[in-house]
Amino acid sequence: MVSGQSIRIASFDQRQVPAYVYRPAGNGPFPAVIDVHGGPTEQSRRGFAPLRQYLVSKGYVVLVPNVRGSTGYGKTYTRLDNLDLGGGPLKDIVAAKAWLVKGAQVDPAKVVVLGGSYGGYMALAAATFTPGEFAASVDYFGIADLKTLVESFPAYWAAGASYIYQKFGDPKNPAHAAYQHDRSPINYVQNITSPVLVVQGTNDARVKQDQSDRIVNELKKRQVPVHYLIFPDEGHGFSRNENRLKAYQLTDRFLDHYIIGDTSVVVGVK
Repeated sequence: MVSGQSIRIASFDQRQVPAYVYRPAGNGPFPAVIDVHGGPTEQSRRGFAPLRQYLVSKGYVVLVPNVRGSTGYGKTYTRLDNLDLGGGPLKDIVAAKAWLVKGAQVDPAKVVVLGGSYGGYMALAAATFTPGEFAASVDYFGIADLKTLVESFPAYWAAGASYIYQKFGDPKNPAHAAYQHDRSPINYVQNITSPVLVVQGTNDARVKQDQSDRIVNELKKRQVPVHYLIFPDEGHGFSRNENRLKAYQLTDRFLDHYIIGDTSVVVGVK
């Protein structure tokens, strides 16, 4: 097992982005995975994460950033992504890639963005808003459309509406319409050129399956390499170990095929 090293990465505005880096043995050049947490107001910590350890064992550098908007670094930092999803936080991810190339002997052509929920949104945003920057995206039940996401939230979430609107925008507020459109990957699928893996639960009440269906269907129309795994017995996240294992095995084959370049590996889901 490899322990994560706590680092700080200077972003586009020189703000220091906290992160953990997990390094394999050897001198590189290495492939890398940037693993983004959900939320957006969550915090990745240095603890046991089986997928990270597995990826390191295969020779990947794994970087786990707490991009602006994360909790644990003060209220000001947490508010930095208000009405700016896909903006400053994505620039933090681009800065993280630059750090990997310079500071961890990573091959700039073999960097992947991976995450679940908001992390899945970041994977899609990286593919959409910074085309060509990253080699592939792995999206676990991620957000594709900010407007329909908020419109589909359960009614009992109304008590937290003010917080939700600060991050995702208010679909009833005309002043937020441009933000919700411009920061939704579904509206710019034509920019995606790199392979994408999508995993989605049918019973997801937070990020409905329609969010993933639409992205996948548009990519198929454009003949961009896309692989889609649907779990009919899952909600938002992985509650069953057998499903988690299937998702991780598929991720492994996807990375082997597209990042390692082993075309004899069949990804297996279309």
